[in-house]
Amino acid sequence: MKILLAAIYFLTLVACTHSDSVQVGGRFDVQDSVVRIVVNNREFIFPLDDKNFFSGKIGLERATYASVDRFGISLFLSPGEDLEINANSVESGGALQFRGTLGAINNYLYEREVENELKFKLFDLDEEEFVKELQNLIRERILLLEAKNFGETFSNLERERIKYVIAGWALYYPNFHQMDSLHGKYVPGPVFDKFVSGFSLDNEDLIGSRDFSRYILNYIYYKGRSMEIRDLVNYILDNIHNQTIKNYLLSEVIISHVAAKGLRDSDYLLSLCWKEVTDTAKISRIERLVDRWRRLSAGATAPDFEMVDQHGEKFSLRSFAGEYVYAYVWATWNDASKEKFEALNRLQEKFKEKKIRFIMLSLDDVQLKNLWEEYITENNIPGEHYIIQNRDEFCARYMAYIFPRFLLIDPMGKIITATAPAPDGAELLFKTLDL
Repeated sequence: MKILLAAIYFLTLVACTHSDSVQVGGRFDVQDSVVRIVVNNREFIFPLDDKNFFSGKIGLERATYASVDRFGISLFLSPGEDLEINANSVESGGALQFRGTLGAINNYLYEREVENELKFKLFDLDEEEFVKELQNLIRERILLLEAKNFGETFSNLERERIKYVIAGWALYYPNFHQMDSLHGKYVPGPVFDKFVSGFSLDNEDLIGSRDFSRYILNYIYYKGRSMEIRDLVNYILDNIHNQTIKNYLLSEVIISHVAAKGLRDSDYLLSLCWKEVTDTAKISRIERLVDRWRRLSAGATAPDFEMVDQHGEKFSLRSFAGEYVYAYVWATWNDASKEKFEALNRLQEKFKEKKIRFIMLSLDDVQLKNLWEEYITENNIPGEHYIIQNRDEFCARYMAYIFPRFLLIDPMGKIITATAPAPDGAELLFKTLDL
């Protein structure tokens, strides 16, 4: 009955479709109050009514890929057409179903979505065999596409997208081999490099495709794996000519760097961003990120937060007023967090007579506090240990999204640096303090 109602509700709107727009609608049996569809980096928001139906139009100049933000799945939209999307209803088995003139194409894309991830066993192959298998996979998927007879417009775009899907996953191959000790030290060779470098970075027709976006961003990091950040952004400027793609890559690389490193040494990146990025939405996103970091500038009051120790006693940052605080932000589930424990132990020993507290701030789930306690005891981890009670709020306030992070706060509760050096590089900074 729900499907019938959805179809009737949707068909009454299709007649209003214009040749310069695509009609979208359907039913989302989910908790959200809106449906978000991303088209060429623009977000279109459609409210759900009291029966979880939505409808609306998206202006389009030409056919393009898009995505449903909540599900992260690909769509194909074309002006003058219509698409009905039904999500998570009982009748659809909790999945997505597509109807309308674009229904068959989008059902095909949805079916391919679950096949996009390469089988992990392919990553065990040597470089030449790996590339050969991927080339075969591209041919197989193109043959499958052509057997569908979807029409020239979609088929031409989809042939290209298939290549970027496979190439995008191929770019994980070097990291897999670096992490897998069975393969030893791996350096990408000419066969691999020729394959992943054989796709255009300026394919304007695929700007709306998540697979294309994923490929070009991963490829930029692959080519820039030994570059400093300045050289990486200059590589983008030298090799990317389409302004929309340049906007995307520059903003993503700069945002990633600033999110992790803060505003230290970021003047060049930001000046280049204001000069080269023309997308106002991306500029606004970077400005918000910069503003959040400025609140953590030296001399600003450190945002307070609550924590609990191994005995269940509650503390806040203000509990340490009157002493310097060096905070090591980590988590038991994050391997990189654990690399500086020995250096921390040496640093604590060297400054044990000084008025500085070394505190370990865990971002583990407070509901799993017993597992955190066991890990500390079993591994004899140095420092005073606390688990943060509201980790989401803490991470948002301190921009703590990459671990480990180190904070240095003065006896008055003011920030000295929110991106302090790791323990093996902090001694010079400590010697400048009145300890």
